[in-house]
Amino acid sequence: MKAGEIIRFIYSGQRAEILEDYLDGSYRVWLLEEDEESIAFGDDVVPEAHYTGPQISDIQREFGKKKPKKAPKGLSTEELFYTKEEIEARKAGRPLPKKEAPIPVYQAPKIEGKGPENKGIYLAFYPYAQGQYSIYLVNDTPYGFNFEFELQILQRVAQSLKQHIGPHDYFPIAEFAHANLNDSPQLNLRLPVFELEHHFKLKYKKWIKLQQAIPLLGLELEGYPCFSLAELEARKAQPKTSLKKYTLAQRKTQIHKEIHRRYYNKQDAQRLAHFEPRLDLHIENVVPEDYKDLQPFECLEFQLEALEDYLNQALEIGFSGQLEVIHGVGTGRLMKETHRRLDLLERKKMIKGYQCEGGNTFVKF
Repeated sequence: MKAGEIIRFIYSGQRAEILEDYLDGSYRVWLLEEDEESIAFGDDVVPEAHYTGPQISDIQREFGKKKPKKAPKGLSTEELFYTKEEIEARKAGRPLPKKEAPIPVYQAPKIEGKGPENKGIYLAFYPYAQGQYSIYLVNDTPYGFNFEFELQILQRVAQSLKQHIGPHDYFPIAEFAHANLNDSPQLNLRLPVFELEHHFKLKYKKWIKLQQAIPLLGLELEGYPCFSLAELEARKAQPKTSLKKYTLAQRKTQIHKEIHRRYYNKQDAQRLAHFEPRLDLHIENVVPEDYKDLQPFECLEFQLEALEDYLNQALEIGFSGQLEVIHGVGTGRLMKETHRRLDLLERKKMIKGYQCEGGNTFVKF
């Protein structure tokens, strides 16, 4: 059976037209009598030319064998349909008490948070409401990177995002409804710095097999592993094919490490003496030679890597005092990402705090 063919459901006799063959034993169809779209499975339909009449399913056949229950002897009609309290209320002329069915309240699972396992990068579907999901990007690796994400519905881009995610971090990047499974959804994830991309077409039969333990979130959810840590490390080890990509790989996003005790040698003292307490993140200062050829998201990646290099260096040499980070105002994207990283350091008690004044942020160590 193929697209455009008229089919009949063998148990109900409904007529439908095949819109798309999913090639997994199921079809996207248009119900001609109801005038709406649905899903049909190959075992339940036949071409209209082969239809000989409605068949009886095993469930219907078994149900037909059961005899209807007879009412207990000696009960009146009232006693069959009303409780004892309701009968007494009717006799006394009182109104019958209203029976209100309890409204079920959906309880979303709570994200407990869990330690890193360094398994890889996941797309996870968090059910925040009945039939509604937030798509989380879960980065269970020690690398921070920029990413590009697209959600396509019926081969059109419905949602997209370009963002940076830190190591061992997760956050929602899109919204998804269970009803979208009928609309051939496709998820595209691209990691420019690793030259990796993944395209994932979501179908109902695949969806029901996605339940698994998601790292960091500490929950069993529908989730899909896009890249393993081994894939990222293999990409980092490969030589880059262009100067721009090579430069991106060389300016590595380093991991923030908590420093409890440290003994400083003479080289540390020299680095501390010559350490510049001001960092200008304007792109012409970060990449002075070929910044005009960079896309906006590439500029942001360079700037954030320069910021992390600078903060890590200050922590390594034991800097104390105040540093100035010049990020400008602009669209506010760089300032927001700068403060996001400083919030992480402050929670880990690696800095005392920070204060923003216009396009500058002052960091206290």
